Amino acid sequence: MRPEGHLDKARAFEERAARWESARDAPSVIEGIFDAMIHYVAYAINVKYSKDIDSHTAQKRFLREMKETDVLGSYESLEQIRISSVYGGSWNGDRIKKAMARLKEIKKWTDKAGK
Repeated sequence: MRPEGHLDKARAFEERAARWESARDAPSVIEGIFDAMIHYVAYAINVKYSKDIDSHTAQKRFLREMKETDVLGSYESLEQIRISSVYGGSWNGDRIKKAMARLKEIKKWTDKAGK
């Protein structure tokens, strides 16, 4: 996918995730935040390193290899929120806020890569 396609999808997932009504929405909202992250990271890797990597496993490996430790830490933190919220029993509005905070950190890295 072209970088702009990743950015458009990331924004669409993020916009949808911002519209939630109750803590019961947390698993699907956090899944959307995670999907937004995947596309923001794919965009940044594409523009910064000229690689199209949209698998979260491959992205983590690539970020580790490139020593992108700051974004990798935010990435893995959001991944853990997703696992505990989507597959586990920990879901509430506070977890959505934590996931959005991690996404914000990732977007800062993405913005730098795009300039």
